[in-house]
This record gives sequence, C-alpha cells and structure tokens, in this order.
Amino acid sequence: MAMAEDDEDISDFDRDKKEKQRLVVDAVASHCSVDSSFEDLRVIADAILQHGDTLEIENLAGGYTNYTYKLFLGSDPSKALFSKLCFPRAFWNPDPDLHYDVQRTENEYIMMERFAKLAPGCVATPYFIIDIDDMKLLVAQWSPADEQMANQFIDGSVDLRVAKNLASSVATLHSMEVDPEFNTDARECMVSVFPAMKEELLSYLIIGGDGDDDDPPSTKNKRAVQLAKEFGEDLCHFIFDACTESYRSKECAVHSDLHAFNVLVEKKPDVQYLEEFGPNGSFVICDWEMAMSGPLGVDMGRVYSIPVACMMAHAIQGNDDVAKGIVLFMDTYWDHYQDTIKTLIRGDHNDKEHDDFLRKSYRNGMGWLGWKLFGMSFYGWFIPFLPIEDPEVDALKESLMVLSLELMRWGFGGYEEGLSIQELSARLHATLENELLFIQKDRQQRSMPTNRRRRSSVLRETNLRVSDSSYTLGRTSLSKILDLE
Repeated sequence: MAMAEDDEDISDFDRDKKEKQRLVVDAVASHCSVDSSFEDLRVIADAILQHGDTLEIENLAGGYTNYTYKLFLGSDPSKALFSKLCFPRAFWNPDPDLHYDVQRTENEYIMMERFAKLAPGCVATPYFIIDIDDMKLLVAQWSPADEQMANQFIDGSVDLRVAKNLASSVATLHSMEVDPEFNTDARECMVSVFPAMKEELLSYLIIGGDGDDDDPPSTKNKRAVQLAKEFGEDLCHFIFDACTESYRSKECAVHSDLHAFNVLVEKKPDVQYLEEFGPNGSFVICDWEMAMSGPLGVDMGRVYSIPVACMMAHAIQGNDDVAKGIVLFMDTYWDHYQDTIKTLIRGDHNDKEHDDFLRKSYRNGMGWLGWKLFGMSFYGWFIPFLPIEDPEVDALKESLMVLSLELMRWGFGGYEEGLSIQELSARLHATLENELLFIQKDRQQRSMPTNRRRRSSVLRETNLRVSDSSYTLGRTSLSKILDLE
C-alpha cells in the first residue's frame, strides 16, 4: 500500500498528503464497528477485526479546500467508503489566508442527511463526521454511480434520463424548508472572488482596449472588449452589483455548486465507445459543502455551465452535431424542473406565484450560467478537461466570455424585464445559436477541418475526478493531476 512506502526523498506536499491519508485511515478504521447501524461499517469492521484485513486508501481529487478519498478493503475493493477531509482554508481563493470555516462540512452532512430522506438514491448516505485537528472528516456511502456526469458532455453525448430525474430532484431541494441562515458563511468565500471578476470586465473599457498587441493581456478578447464597450461602464457596474446582491439573497434551499462534475452517474460499459450509457440512468449529487439558502436560478446556471462549455468546445473542434443533443438536455431539464415545482408547491401558492417563481428562476439561471462561464474563461476553471486541443483554447475562452457577458446582461442587467419563460428560453437559444454560427464561420475562414474524431474523457480513462482543485489549474498542470496516485 502507498502508505507503507519510505517517505524520504518526497516533496513536502506529497509528505503532507500521505500524512493526511494515514490520519484518515486510522480515524475511519476506529469508527467502523460490528455494532454500527450501517451495514458497510459493520462489514469493514468485521473484515479488519475478525479476518485481519487491511483498509486501503486512494486519493480521488482535491487539494485546495479538501481531499476526497476512496477507502476499501484490501481483499475486496468493492467494499468501499467515500471520505472527504475538509480544510479551514480555500487555496483557490485569491487570498490563501482567508479562513474557510469547516462548519460548512457539518452543514454538508446535515443537508445530505435531510436530502437523502426527501430524494432517496439521489445522494450518498452520510455515515459520520468527526474532527481531525483543525479539519473535518465526512464519511459516506460509496456510490455505485461513480463517474462524473461531465464525462458525457466531454464525449458529446447526453443521457436524457438523467436530465429528467436530476431536474425533479433539484426541484425537490428547492421546495424544502431551510433556515435562511443555514451555512450562510459559506457564501462569503465565493463572494470574495467577485471583485476580481468585475475588475476584469471594467478593464475591457480602457482606451485602446481593442485587442491590439500593446493592450494588457486581459483585453486580448476583441469581441468581449467590443461588447463591454457597448454595455458601458454603468451597465458593467450594475451587472456585477446585481450579481453580488443575488448571491446574497436567501430565496430557497440551493446546492449552489451543482455543475456536472458534482453529479455522479453510472460508468459507461466500455470507454472505447462514445454513445453508450449505464443501464439505469441513475445519478448521485455530491459535494454539498456550499448548500445554503440562496438565490433562485443559481443551480440551473451551474447545471448548464459544463454542457454549454462543451458545446462550444466541440463546435470549435468541428463537431457541430453535438449542440443539438446538449440543447435538448437543457430543455428537458427545465421542462421537468418546472413541472415538478408546480406539483410540489401547488397547495401553497397560486398560479401567479408559480409563474413568478419560475420566471425569476429562469432569468436568474441565465445570469448565473453567464457568471460561471465568465469564471471558466477568466480563471480557467475546468478548461484542461474540456474537449478542446491546445491551439484552440484561446478561441474557447473568447467564446465563453462573449456568452457570459450576453447572458449576464439578460440575467442581471435589468434587460427587457417582464419577458415570459418562453421568451427568455428563446433568448437563451438565440444567444447560443449566434455564438455557434460565429464559430462555424470562423472555422470556415481558417479552413479548419470538420467532424474531427471526438475523444473520450481523459478523466474517465484515468479514473480520476475533478473537484475544487481544478479551479485554478491551467492546462500545463494537467499532467500533475493525472499523477495523483
């Protein structure tokens, strides 16, 4: 086992990672009992105490706010647990010394426990949570759905069964009662990155910021610069002020980090094939540490973000056929979300209140989709894992930034207020279609090939997951992520 290796001649980072593995193994083993109310813990305790088995550990992901692990019996890896060791810091934040209260992990445990009762099978069952020094360790069921949903969009294929059932479960979450102050401190760590994003947008307004070689690096995106100048300084300020105000709102229970890397689905039967899904279409929502009472639409924006980014990446690579399926996934998700919301809150609200709730959810969702795409373009979130080759990364970032500004104007810019959901949906579709048309024309002008072979997700092939650690890692760091074990 890796923990038995000689720790000499390794970096401080790797030594710390190994020490944390030791702490986790010891803590979990000591909390497994033959008298536990959970079968998984009883089985592991019996194997260790009665049969001399060992508890093995492997890193799944993490490093910036937490590490996640798979713990399993040496004699039978199928007998496994999931664990998450959370730090009191968020190293992806521009201020690495910012305290990130580990109470968020206690709250994650509470929310998982509550949601497991409301939507059985849609979240892993939490088993226990304990303190380890200044950290928190959460231990939960190892989910049979253990591949990140993002891999499907990276492949260019979608599972509409997941779209329908995920939407219904998220609507259930949004309908549950939650204390307005629940986990509210978690939002401050995210709000602290908003000023840098706003400053980036305002930098596009500098005189001469037209993408020339003499301009600052942040203004190389000519189309985003042009769009920001069309907005003007007042609207740029207004958009980010409205975005910040929205994130501080407490309108319903939200996951608030529900992107496609935080939804686990069944593994494909064979990684060599691009179009096959698992037999059941099952899924599990994970990483609940930012769940809180938050803004309408934020979860929709997160759900759509990776699919939209993959749509643009595939288009730049010449795979135009992918867009239709991803748009269908998004529309299917929304249709089932609104149907479930109407069913769940029918007795407490009239039709106008339903419509207001859903219309605000959709408009905000467009804005939060834009915000996430802004972060992906500006900070490089998830870019190394998308279906794009190195020479085209800048083109993808440009497309994401243009989309982000258009969508944030719709969501947070006070633009054409009073539109119906159907009209907002048409605006979203048109925004995506216009960008796809631009990409197609640009590709033709550059004589780029079409229908290039789609690659299978590198994450699937390496059996690794993306987590918070990917937020600040560029493509040059991909090799390090692929060498986690």
